[in-house]
Amino acid sequence: MEDGVCPRCGFERPVGVFGDGRDREAGGFKVPSSAEERNARLRVVIHNLETHIASPVVSREDASAAVSSGLLLLRLPLDIDERHSLSLSDLEVRLVERAASLVDRMDGESGVPCLPAEAYIRLGNAFVSMGREKRALEYYERALLSHPLHPVAMYSKASALFSLGEHEKARRVLEKALRKDPDNVQARRLMDLVVQML
Repeated sequence: MEDGVCPRCGFERPVGVFGDGRDREAGGFKVPSSAEERNARLRVVIHNLETHIASPVVSREDASAAVSSGLLLLRLPLDIDERHSLSLSDLEVRLVERAASLVDRMDGESGVPCLPAEAYIRLGNAFVSMGREKRALEYYERALLSHPLHPVAMYSKASALFSLGEHEKARRVLEKALRKDPDNVQARRLMDLVVQML
């Protein structure tokens, strides 16, 4: 890899990604500054994802790198709540759908979640921003399969369940989250809303 860029797929290897990915530079991954540059990069990542989807054999590492590259480019936050409003362009929606398709294939072939919990959470957050909470729930559950007590995954799952009107399930998830972290303000606030609905 020259300068951290794969010559085959164009993936820019992040070096120690910090924060929630919305930074102008996230650990060596330079976020394009202009809309034209960003859309061009989105198209390249979508093409790479589609190439991996169409390929009969895909290495887990290459597919994971392509998905991670797309999620970093989207700058999706790890932690969203009712105060955050994300809207995705048509091109970004296409990227999310292709990334999800590739992730579903990788997970289906291996039988276990193949990505870090944070990648599943960001993918779930993308589906929430598209108004597709049921689909988001699938990715939050996969995050919890790979990291069963991940506080953000538990909160995100509970939030999606709440949005779907599954208040009792949301309550159970929040109870577990609050046992792990009793000072979690977001979980406490959502628990108050859930209790009001029961």
